[in-house]
Amino acid sequence: MKSFDLEIRASTFGSIITWKVYLEDSTDDSKLILGWFPSDEGYLFRKFTKYAIEDDTLEVFAGCQGIKGGKLIVEVLINGISQQGKVTAKVEDKKYAFKSYPV
Repeated sequence: MKSFDLEIRASTFGSIITWKVYLEDSTDDSKLILGWFPSDEGYLFRKFTKYAIEDDTLEVFAGCQGIKGGKLIVEVLINGISQQGKVTAKVEDKKYAFKSYPV
């Protein structure tokens, strides 16, 4: 099992009514991230100290609903380092957007 410090940052653009971010499994509500905090820079964030997973990649899923043209952008930081590539979910998407990050 691997453990690391994890920070998830979420920003919305356009008219977003609802949005969700999941870690590891978009079908398991226990993996839904709740308890977001606002930052001075305008994004919402959630930190997990010593987040533990059993495999070699962290999968992040994101989805949103709203008015056409809206989007949700999720940035992932592992041990304080921003990971390459962000998860971008658009209102028009029919499935959750996702990205895998090596740990």
